[in-house]
Amino acid sequence: MSQVLNGIDVLLRQGCKPLNGLRVGLITNHTGLTREGKPTWRGLLEAGVKLTALFSPEHGFAGIVDEPVKDARHPETGLPIYSLYGEHKAPTAEMLRAVDVLVFDIQDIGCRFLHVHLHAGTGDGGGGTAQRARGGTGQGEPH
Repeated sequence: MSQVLNGIDVLLRQGCKPLNGLRVGLITNHTGLTREGKPTWRGLLEAGVKLTALFSPEHGFAGIVDEPVKDARHPETGLPIYSLYGEHKAPTAEMLRAVDVLVFDIQDIGCRFLHVHLHAGTGDGGGGTAQRARGGTGQGEPH
């Protein structure tokens, strides 16, 4: 029987080769899990990825906040967790200072339109901001 794999599982099976030598920012929350239930951030770190920043969408990194979320530090890694559902709705140039590439890993069944819309906006805003911070237009051109 064939297995369905999430992007993180495919990336880990590839040895995270597309991320080699890059400083990685991860947009995720409590739903970002590997097939084995391991948080995406942990899987990336264990694979040797240079994770430099975490970004959290609506409801915060742990998915339990029902109000605008403040930036924080991850308790296990010390990495900054930048909120994209507080003062900022997309990463700023300063947040991306130590980031070469953004990885987006949020799993959602999409049963609430608003929820899906906000996540799609976070992903697009993050990518567009990253491109603009590097001199692009933010319209999907390669970096």
